[in-house]
Order: sequence, then structure tokens, then C-alpha cells
Amino acid sequence: VAREANECGEPPDGPTRDTESCNQGAPCEADIDCLLADWKEWSACSRTCDGMTSRSRDIQQHGRGQGKWCDGNTKESEPCNPNPAISEVEPAACSTAAADCLLGEWE
Repeated sequence: VAREANECGEPPDGPTRDTESCNQGAPCEADIDCLLADWKEWSACSRTCDGMTSRSRDIQQHGRGQGKWCDGNTKESEPCNPNPAISEVEPAACSTAAADCLLGEWE
């Protein structure tokens, strides 16, 4: 409103504001692809026979905007020191003979 009406004039007619969209289609942030770190070393086997080992990797940069999102595992695990009945090679600490559990004394 450039000038308000006085007591003899008519008040302004029409909207008090006029808005328009801008920057439509412009990204709000830069496009960044996901970045996965290299795999860390495999952990030690959890057991002498029939154990599990695992490894992991970090997400160094999460994807943003129209960039590629992270796709892939960040953790892996696999068996280690398999039971010799399943594999051909017997790990040194494995035994196929039956054994009873032996409890020690409390200290």
C-alpha cells in the first residue's frame, strides 16, 4: 500500500501481500555420494572349534541430496575353525572324541 485512504476516500482493494515461489528445482544442499571406509581386520575366532569371526567398516560420508545413498553391509561374520567332521582338515585344538566338562575349584 503506497498511501492509505483518508476519511473521504475508499480503502485499498485487493490482497495485502503478493508472493511468488522461487528457486524451485534448486537443491537445498549439494549432492554428495555415500563413502564407505575400508573393511577393518577380521576379529580373532571366537572359539577353538566351530567359532565365528567378524569385521566391520564405517560410513565415512552419508549420501545427501541426489547423491548415492549407502548401499552395502557395514558388518560381516563367517564361521572359523570348523568342526573336523564337516571339513577335511582338523584344526589343531579340535578333537572329535567325546569329553566331559571338568569344573575347577573356586578361588
